[in-house]
Formats: sequence, C-alpha cells, structure tokens
Amino acid sequence: MKSSEPVLEIENLNVGYETYRGFSHVLKDLNLTLEKGEKIGVIGESGCGKTTTMKSIHQILASNAVMKSGSIYFKGRHLFELDPFYKRYLKKGPVASKLKATFEEKGNLLPDNATMSKIGKRWVIKANGSEQYNIDQTSNGLNIHTGTNVLTMNKKELLNLRRKHVSMIPQDPTASLNPLFKIKTQMKDILKYSGGGGGKMYLFSIKQEYAKSFKTGYPHEKLSEVFEKKDYPLPTNARIETKEKRAIIKVKNKNKYVIESGDSGLDVYGDIEGYKKRAIELFNEVSLSDPERVLDSYPFQLSGGMRQRVCIAMSLATPKDLLIADEPTTNLDVTIQAQVLRLIGDILAERDFSAIFVSQALGALKKFVDRIYVMYGGTVVEVANADDIFKKPEHPYTIGLIESTPKLTGGGFSVGIAGQTPDYVDPPSGCRFHPRCEEASTMCKQEEPMLVKIGKDHYVACWRD
Repeated sequence: MKSSEPVLEIENLNVGYETYRGFSHVLKDLNLTLEKGEKIGVIGESGCGKTTTMKSIHQILASNAVMKSGSIYFKGRHLFELDPFYKRYLKKGPVASKLKATFEEKGNLLPDNATMSKIGKRWVIKANGSEQYNIDQTSNGLNIHTGTNVLTMNKKELLNLRRKHVSMIPQDPTASLNPLFKIKTQMKDILKYSGGGGGKMYLFSIKQEYAKSFKTGYPHEKLSEVFEKKDYPLPTNARIETKEKRAIIKVKNKNKYVIESGDSGLDVYGDIEGYKKRAIELFNEVSLSDPERVLDSYPFQLSGGMRQRVCIAMSLATPKDLLIADEPTTNLDVTIQAQVLRLIGDILAERDFSAIFVSQALGALKKFVDRIYVMYGGTVVEVANADDIFKKPEHPYTIGLIESTPKLTGGGFSVGIAGQTPDYVDPPSGCRFHPRCEEASTMCKQEEPMLVKIGKDHYVACWRD
C-alpha cells in the first residue's frame, strides 16, 4: 500500500564522526524513501553505514557524531527551495503576500487564513488549525517541505517522535535491557511512557466510527461489545465523559479508560496497574513461553533468543508509524536467528505499518520486504524491488554480495568480494567501490556516479554500460 505522502524521506544526508585520525565521513549524500504501509530492506557489509542511518532517524547517534548536511522528513517530503531573499518574510502572523504568490507559482496554493509561527528552529505555515508547510532556514536560503524535518526537531518533539511514532528493535538485546531491573519493571515503564493516554498504557485500537457514540452518560452498547471482545469488559456502573479531543470512561468516579484519536482510528488506554495482563498479551504475540516467569526474571536469566523476543514485544507495545529492525539477529545462534526472522516476518505481514529491516540475511529479506536498498561505503548503490535485486542485480557490489551468500543447494563455496571496506577518514575518489571492482574504469576513479533509473523502480549508481 502506497500513498502520495511518504512516512519517511531522507535527502542528501551526510553524517560522520570526529575521531583521533580526523573526520570520518560515513554517510555521503544518502537518499531513501519509505511510503506508508511499505516494507523495505537495507543490506550491505558491516561498516557500510546501515546502523548510522537508522540511528540518524531516531537521533540517537554517538556524542562524536556530526550531522553535516541533509534532511530527514517524517510524514512529508521536500517540495522546493527559495533563495535567501525570502527570509525577510518569515514573520509571525498572516503569511506575507509575496510569499503567498511564490507558493502559488510553485503549485502550492495557500488559503486566505494561512498564518505563520515559529516552533524551535523551523517556521510553520498553518491553515484551518493544522500544519500545511514547514520552512527550514539553510545556508542556501529556505527549504520548503511537508511533514517535519527530524534534524530541526526540538527535544520535546524528538521525545514525542520516539514515544508515539518510531519504534526500533535493537541489534543487541543484552545491551538494550537493563541488567539491574526485572523484565516486569522495564515492561511497565515501556507501557506507561510509550504512546499517549496521559500516563496510561495502550491497550488496543478501535474504528473511528465509534466516536459517534461518545456522549456523556452510559457507554453505547456497541462500544461495550468491543471492550467485551477485547477481554476488557465494562462494568454496569461505567460512565463516559467527553473532554476536549478525548473520551474518558469512569468507574466509581475514577478514570478507567481514555480514548484518543490515533493515526488509524481510536486508541484505547487503561490503568498502568493492569500492565501485567497487557505484557502477557504481547509476550504471547511474540511466542514467548511461560510469560509470567519471563516477567519475573532479570535479563541475564533469559536466553539470547528470549531477550530478543522481549525487545520485539516492547517495540510493539503501542501502535507506531514506523518500525526499524536493525540487524535483530546478529548476536543470536543460527537456529534462533531463523525463528526470530520468521516471527518478525509474520508480524510485518499482519500489521499495516511501514518498516525498515536492516539485515545481512539476504534470503530472509526477500520474503517480506517490497524494495531493497543496497548500501556500500555510506552510499546507496542500487535500489529495486526485492525480486529484481536477486534475479537481475546490476551493480558489481550487489552481484558480489549475492554471490557471497552461502547456498544450501551446493555448487561449491560461495565467492567473496576481494578487498576491504573504504577508510572513511580518507575515502577513495570517485566511486567508493572502485578499488574492489574488477570492472572499474578511469571514470569510476574520477567521478562519483549518481543513481540512474534503468527499469521500473530499479536504480543503479554505476558507470558501467
């Protein structure tokens, strides 16, 4: 399922790290787009920049990281740029007529009631109470886009992004779980602070049409039936109140449930005291046996596979727009890897959310992603549908990567790629892959290739004919 407004759009992202040897320029002009409901895979050797890309989205990079340039748009895309002359029209209040006229010339008509305000580092144009456009000031002028640029978010907005919109399954569950607290304590905190509900935990979602039954008094019969089916029956003395943009179900004058508008319907939240029931539901969803024992255990008392399943359950605790799985099987043995990959694949197939799956398990990716981005040396060298990547790879690195994959059908040993990944402090000129490429030409050594469309949804960055 795709829409005109992507969930994520990364544009010309440049990220590096300050090291004792100098600046390590890892990501170079990286571009990536993820549509609503789409699942994409990101593959490449260790050290190619996959994790740096994912951490940039979440803004959880190491302290020595430097975001040199680029943009990460969440629920929006880049529209156009204006030169520095237009900075004089960035003022609070009604949008200046000159700026309105320019927007219209670019094909973006602003309504008469459009107003401008400043949030953190960015300017926002609002109309009819909702955000229409965002404006970022850059060294080259103004960057106009829809949605929000993650790189210009303030601390409050970043916290909201992590709590409500973007979830990550970590690469190392051992490092992600606090060894000093039992799983139940950590699960309770996740349920309490992830999502909305004013400190209450997320329980389930219902259709938007039930909002019509939100009237002060007894809950509507249909609403009661839904709660019954979800195994959260409403007592006979329950009352419902409407307050601002939420409905509150009270029992004995105490707030029992809170219902708020979500991205795909209405989200229902309940008392955090009932976290154990919700945690067991999540553990059952990720096929964790004996969930009550798991809740009462410390992380070191669980196997690696069980710890990873706990992390997956935590990432699914509340509905999100985007799920990032960053090599979630790296530290697991082979048999457990297959189980976890199958579990994540089933979850992706069942849920209608967007997902980025980072992995070196190429065969597993093919089963449940729509498109694959191939990364080498901090750049994207090939993008295509999953089937095309495996059936018709075009970039020499993609071909080598697939040939390096062990095959259960036999046919001899897999062939590796000669050489090493580039030194990011002193990267090679031109195409970063040329020192390892058997087909490299003089052009490859001198100029960096751009992604070029060679077929339907198939792009390659290579100078080869």
